[in-house]
Amino acid sequence: MSVAEFLGSLTLETQIIAAGLLFLVLLLTAVQIIYMRSIRTREAAQTEKAMSAQLSRVVSLLEGNGRRSANGRLLPVKSRFRPVKRTADRTVPAARCPATAPKQRGGRGRR
Repeated sequence: MSVAEFLGSLTLETQIIAAGLLFLVLLLTAVQIIYMRSIRTREAAQTEKAMSAQLSRVVSLLEGNGRRSANGRLLPVKSRFRPVKRTADRTVPAARCPATAPKQRGGRGRR
């Protein structure tokens, strides 16, 4: 039995249902293909944007408009951080310190 004879032997309602299912399968396949193309296009644009941003950072570094931080990232001149003055580096004026006797070192008492 050929396909034409098989389709001819089906009722009109069955032929309509088969045609509708075939149409839905083709429509879903087309939507899936379009979706995959849009994902590839978006990923390509995102990759190109990231590459151009990285290239502009490198060019600005080479031109002297930026510097590298301790972890290797590029820092523009505007966002350079000031050195932190640590508490241990601060000095206290002598007038505020109480007079203390010199401490003996070594852990042994007087002999």
